[in-house]
Amino acid sequence: MLQSEKMDTVGHLVNYIRGYVRNRGPCTFAELISGCDIDIGGEDAIFAGPNIILWEGVNKDFARAFQRCRDDWDIHLTPCSELLYLLDGTMLDHDLVRQLPKTEYKTKRWLPVLISARR
Repeated sequence: MLQSEKMDTVGHLVNYIRGYVRNRGPCTFAELISGCDIDIGGEDAIFAGPNIILWEGVNKDFARAFQRCRDDWDIHLTPCSELLYLLDGTMLDHDLVRQLPKTEYKTKRWLPVLISARR
């Protein structure tokens, strides 16, 4: 894939993420990914901090696009119950983050979040 095509893919995904959360309101990663019109599956993960995973199983383009939305303050993340993901039909197979540790977690933990647009 050419560099310009990769930039177009990331830009498309940034627009998709921004539009999805603005139009649909708060959503889980499961909802966000299921509505995407291109394949974003991969081996990458989106982290909130060392060993704190927000979501995994995405490609580098989606991870970059999501990070750009976070960096630009387009989206807001709110911790939520893992039951929302269970209702959406998909969860991560990691222990949950119950509280932020004083030091780093030694193993990967999942922090379920709702993604919403900043107003």
